[in-house]
Amino acid sequence: MSTAAVSTFPGPVPDAAEVFAFASDEISSAAAELWPGADVEMSAHIPSVTGYVHRVRVGGRELYAKYSFLGMSLVSILRGVAGDWAEVQRTQAGYVQLPDALLVREGAQLRLLADLGRPRVCEAAGLARGVLFTVPVPGPTLAALLLRDPASTTGLFESVFADLHRLHRSRTTQRMAPAGAISERSVAATFQRKFNGISGQTYLSRLGAERCTDTDRAEVTALLRAVVARLHRMRLTALAPGQAVLTYGDLKPEHLVFPDGAGGRPVLIDPGLLKARSSVDAA
Repeated sequence: MSTAAVSTFPGPVPDAAEVFAFASDEISSAAAELWPGADVEMSAHIPSVTGYVHRVRVGGRELYAKYSFLGMSLVSILRGVAGDWAEVQRTQAGYVQLPDALLVREGAQLRLLADLGRPRVCEAAGLARGVLFTVPVPGPTLAALLLRDPASTTGLFESVFADLHRLHRSRTTQRMAPAGAISERSVAATFQRKFNGISGQTYLSRLGAERCTDTDRAEVTALLRAVVARLHRMRLTALAPGQAVLTYGDLKPEHLVFPDGAGGRPVLIDPGLLKARSSVDAA
């Protein structure tokens, strides 16, 4: 993720170095609080657009630590959407105490999914000071497997949805209270946030600006504009009321790991459980 804080908002935006240093300190303090006396060693920062993620070794145990600012995307924080750095810090102090903060809900969802047993999920190791610790899952991601062998796409998708079958049963919805949902990660909410109104056109116009050649950008942007326009036309039909089930909600290709290789069952990370039609996970 680029740390450039490009802002359309007035006033100074948070400095990426300050934001990252603050989150890193919170992770160290949370680890010390959860595992008193254990050696805490900060490892590699994992670039992410949604939150601050860092690998950390606690008492010789490898963990992932995730920190969320106000439940918003990290990119939005760095753009100044939540105000300058002083304002973010003031608001964050109260946010991490909320019983429904984003990572509190995510930790609860990981425990719920572990109790269900299917789909398989990473282990939640602890939560303190707004920091969620999880156990790493070795192996290639779905994204890596698709890039390595595109012809295996159908089989890989089938294995994922076989594991989601229990989650998509109507009676499973009773296992999670409405307040436990992470609706802000839903496909519909993300689409509306990214591609609605003026901000959506700005987002499209900047697509690939830091990574693609002008020729490639023009081709990809034109294709995506057509897709977005078509999805807007389909939205009322696609989001028509239907039977609600429990859906995983955030099935990005990098959120599915295959520790036993392409032929084994996947392990899912970063849940965004919500009650919706099962087509949400297909999307």
